[in-house]
Parts: sequence; structure tokens; C-alpha cells
Amino acid sequence: MIEIENTDILVKQTTPGSGEVIATYSGKNAMNLARKICSDNPSIQPSHAVYLGIELGKAMIAIKEDKNYQQL
Repeated sequence: MIEIENTDILVKQTTPGSGEVIATYSGKNAMNLARKICSDNPSIQPSHAVYLGIELGKAMIAIKEDKNYQQL
């Protein structure tokens, strides 16, 4: 789950089944967050990594433009 909290991007990594939060990442830079998440999860599917990068970029732009962000 990707959210905006104040001026930070907040990512909550959840389990597929129960939805339990197993890791949390936060920061201002989409690329740095994507690199950290992918580094911590080396088995991430390439398609999911691309999706994650796109959504993190959207969240970063929303913060810069003072707009709402909703993950698709």
C-alpha cells in the first residue's frame, strides 16, 4: 500500500493472504524507495517492480504539486 503522509511517501508491504503489514518504508524520493524495496525483496517480480516504480513516481509528483494521491 502506498500513501502520502505529510510530505513523505509511505509504503506498507503486506502479505498476500492476510494483508498483515510486514515492512514499512518511507521517504521523499521515489527512486530511492524503489531501490530499497527491491533490494530488501530480491524475489520481487519484474512486473511488480515496474508497477511499484510508477506508483511511487505518481506519489512523489502529488507531493510536489500538493495534490491528492490514490494508489490504483
